[in-house]
Amino acid sequence: MANVNLEVKMECGLPASVRYTWPGKDEAFACPVHANVIQHVARALGMHLQMIPLAPLDRVAHTCENVLSGEEVEARNGDG
Repeated sequence: MANVNLEVKMECGLPASVRYTWPGKDEAFACPVHANVIQHVARALGMHLQMIPLAPLDRVAHTCENVLSGEEVEARNGDG
């Protein structure tokens, strides 16, 4: 039987600081921490990914949509 990951995915939810778009995907928002990770992934793939800073009012209106890693979930829950 194939491995099935039934882990619950938890969005970051921190205030977004940038918006970005992967080729062929909808626009998304990221906090400073996840924006840095996304840029590293894009560079590793040899892609240029434009990050557009959000205006102060937009930062309040949007949250980071990136899924937290297991380590990040543990740190937020105080388990790590």
